[in-house]
Amino acid sequence: MDEFSARYSRPKLVGASLICAGFVVSGLWLEGVIGNPRRPPHHSSWPAIVMFGLSLIFFTIKIFDTKEKIRISPAGIKLYTHFDKTIPWADIDDVTTFHFKNQRYIILKLRNPEIFPKRFNFRLFSRLSKLLTRGDAEIALMMMNKSFDEAVSAMAKFRPPAQVQPQKALLSR
Repeated sequence: MDEFSARYSRPKLVGASLICAGFVVSGLWLEGVIGNPRRPPHHSSWPAIVMFGLSLIFFTIKIFDTKEKIRISPAGIKLYTHFDKTIPWADIDDVTTFHFKNQRYIILKLRNPEIFPKRFNFRLFSRLSKLLTRGDAEIALMMMNKSFDEAVSAMAKFRPPAQVQPQKALLSR
């Protein structure tokens, strides 16, 4: 197996964009902005129109983002959305998983999280993330071109055996 590299999946992003567009159009129709609704507008669709409209913009922008987002290699793990540099395996204390609402996340617990300055967008939510997952960084593969199982396999392959603690599995499920 070569190094693991994940990018955004265009087909998944196009699908999410189409779903968001459908909700925006439906909401606008319910509010009477487009078409001829069957009942008077209740003005309760506007929060959904705004939320799905913003999501539509976000997903559409990401369709054109072809840069690598995650790399797992013998050198360590590079999370382009979280940190500016690669996290060496020696600085990763533990790797676990976290399940929330039918989504699976890989959680990294770092020896010295202070030496890895966080990017601004990750810094905003890092405290909430740490509260939920009890880890220093999480890897979510939603909307990516690779799967959770492929990432777990890459970590099992590249993480040095000396880093695996004898009483713990490499990844607990």
